[in-house]
Amino acid sequence: MRDPSRWYWFPDPESFLVRGAVPSGLVQSLSLLCLLLLAACARTETHRAASAAPEQTIERSDDAGSSSDGTTTSPGGSCSHGLRLEGMLAVPTCPENGEGCRYGRDAVNAYAEHIDSPPHEFSVLVASSPWRFYSGDGRILTIEALTTELRTSFKPEVREVVLYASWSGIAPEAHVRSLARQVSDALDGFPVRGLDGFMWLEPDGRVRTTQQAFSGWYTGGGYRVAPDQPVLTSLAFGEMMFYNERLREADEYGLLLHAAVGWDVHGLCPERALAEFELIAPHHPIAAYNAALMRLASGKAEDRARALRLLEVGENAGDEAARELRRRLLSP
Repeated sequence: MRDPSRWYWFPDPESFLVRGAVPSGLVQSLSLLCLLLLAACARTETHRAASAAPEQTIERSDDAGSSSDGTTTSPGGSCSHGLRLEGMLAVPTCPENGEGCRYGRDAVNAYAEHIDSPPHEFSVLVASSPWRFYSGDGRILTIEALTTELRTSFKPEVREVVLYASWSGIAPEAHVRSLARQVSDALDGFPVRGLDGFMWLEPDGRVRTTQQAFSGWYTGGGYRVAPDQPVLTSLAFGEMMFYNERLREADEYGLLLHAAVGWDVHGLCPERALAEFELIAPHHPIAAYNAALMRLASGKAEDRARALRLLEVGENAGDEAARELRRRLLSP
């Protein structure tokens, strides 16, 4: 059972004004029964069932846009990284009306209660891509913010931090340190261990990883698992990735933020994630804040100027984090 003194960070469905997936009106309009999700870059194919029997007729569909000619569109352009991904993996799911089914995010929360952490380990469960962490409301969780929280939560017996976070132990590119290394460096060399792929949680709290290039699953409007099934934690956000156009039509900006995070943590496509954050920045202050942080990471003068404009948008919407970061950037 989880030690209550341990510190965890869970994806929070309430933050997106949704209890699991697409609003009911969108489920019917989408009629999406089968998705072939990308876990390598934004420019690929997905497949959609053409009838109520998804194992029978599968037709070609695009993933990033809604073009009628079957071509894919991606506002983020191509996606590049140095991760080694291979093959396709079928993700076990539960029928929409299956007995005991629960949404992926709820399964993450429930299964995490059973993660076995010895007293000398400080365990952190957090949504992540190879490049960054995300807090429960979809906001980028900076290394500074995370390590500040860790320092105030450590007990004397703690000798190691364990990041239960997808890809946190792998450097995505030659010139980029892994998240675990960045956290360790910020903690003055304190031992920090991360994961080497997509994180799966078993019902008994066991953790494993996979490195698939594609993930496929059947869905009727949300990622759901049966009581005895493992949960792919990246799908807690990634399930919304291909609903972008419909969500924009419905002005569902909370779910669009959810989808944008999904492009980073499950799609492994920061370019597409940034493009989506910037599209909804005028309507969601967290999206503006996230886009600003991603622009600042480039170190380019033009991106810094753009980041300041995005932070101003977030500040004007009442976002305290955007206000504070903009103040720090403008301070002499």
